[in-house]
Amino acid sequence: MPGLSGTLNPPATMFWSLLSLLVFTVVSGTPIGDQDEDIQVQENFEAERMFGKWYDIAIGTTCIWMKNYKEKFSMGTLVLGPGPSIDQISTASTRLRQGDCTHISGEYQKTSTPGKYTYYNPKWDVSIRSYVLRTNYEEYAVVLMKKKSSFGPSTTLKLYGRSPDLREDLIEAFQQLALEMGIPADSIFILANRVMGEQLSTPLQRARRAVLPPEEGSAAGPLPPYIGNKEDSCRLSRDPGPCSGMLSRFFYNSSSMACETFLYGGCLGNGNNFYSEKECLQACRTEAACRLPITQGPCQKLVTRWAFDAAQGKCIMFSYGGCKGNGNQFYSEKECKEYCGAPPLADEWTSRFSGAWQGKSSHGEGQALKPQPALGKPAPSRAGNGGLACSHEWQMEPE
Repeated sequence: MPGLSGTLNPPATMFWSLLSLLVFTVVSGTPIGDQDEDIQVQENFEAERMFGKWYDIAIGTTCIWMKNYKEKFSMGTLVLGPGPSIDQISTASTRLRQGDCTHISGEYQKTSTPGKYTYYNPKWDVSIRSYVLRTNYEEYAVVLMKKKSSFGPSTTLKLYGRSPDLREDLIEAFQQLALEMGIPADSIFILANRVMGEQLSTPLQRARRAVLPPEEGSAAGPLPPYIGNKEDSCRLSRDPGPCSGMLSRFFYNSSSMACETFLYGGCLGNGNNFYSEKECLQACRTEAACRLPITQGPCQKLVTRWAFDAAQGKCIMFSYGGCKGNGNQFYSEKECKEYCGAPPLADEWTSRFSGAWQGKSSHGEGQALKPQPALGKPAPSRAGNGGLACSHEWQMEPE
C-alpha cells in the first residue's frame, strides 16, 4: 500500500521524512507559524490532481474554542476545483451542523509556490495560509492551515481522505506527526463518521474516539447551544463570531424594531441569530410593532402579509416586497389579531364589559378595566411547532 510519501514504504515510517521537514518546531521551540518560508510542501505538487471530493478524517489544532466544542463536530466533505480565475482554486465544504446540512464555498489564492494557498476575509480581517504537506492524490492529503485574526494566531493540521474510512495506520501516523509538531494530545481528534445524521459502519475503536472540529476558517462548525432567555438575546447587538464564513442570517434590531440581515461567520456569536425573518420576528418583536407604519420595503419579491392599521383599528392585508420591512407584518390574519388585538363590536363590548366601563369593579370605585395587549409573547420553537400564545391582560388604571 502506498505510504504518505507515495512510495511502497509503510506510511508510519514515511511520516518521519515529513517530521524531518518540521523538526525545527520541536528543536528550536519556535512556533511553526513564525517560520513560514521553512515549511516545505509536497514535492512536484500537481494542483489538478487534488481536485474532487475529500473527507475530513482527523485534525490537530492549537485553536482553543475548537477543542472546547469538540463534541459538537462531525465529518464533512471538501470539494476542490478550478477557481473563477487561473490564480484561484474553489473550495466547497459541506457538513452537518445541529442536524442541518450546511454548505460553505469560497476561493483560495494560489502563490508562486505550488501547494501553498492564501485566503483573506476583509470583513473580519482574517487571513489563512494553507500548505499541502503530503499527498498521494488518490488516498490521503495532509494540509497545514495557519490562521491570523483579532483572536490571535492558531495552527491546524488536517488529514483528508478520498474515502471516509481511511486506513488506521495513516491515522496513527498523522497523530504522531501532530504530536511531534507540539500539538497537545487532547487537541488531536478523529472525526465522527456520519452522513446526513446517520452513523456509517465504522470500526468500534473509531466510533469511540473524540469528535473532530472542522478546519479553521471554514465557518461550518456548529453553534454552541444557546442557554438563556430569548427575549434578552433579542436586545443583543449582532455578532458575526470569530469564524470567516459568510452565512446569511437575521438579527433583531431593537432600535428599528425590524429583523435585518447580517453575515454570520459560522461559529460562536450570540442568541440574536435567526435563520429566517419569520423566525426572528416571531421571537423578538413586541406589542409596539403594532403601532409601526405599514412598510412594503424596496424589494420587488411581492408576498402577501398582514399588518395592523392603527387608523382603522384592524388588521389588513398588504403586499410585502420581501426585504427591509419592519415588525408590523404578520403571516396570517389570525396571527395579527392575536398579537395586536382587534376590539369587539360595540354592542358585544358594551354587553360584556358594561359593569367595568361604568367604573364599578371588585377593586373599588373610581377605577375601570382597560384592555391592554400583553407585551411580547412566548417564542415559537425553532422546529416551528409552537404557535402564538399571546393573550390580553387586564390592568387596573384610574379613570
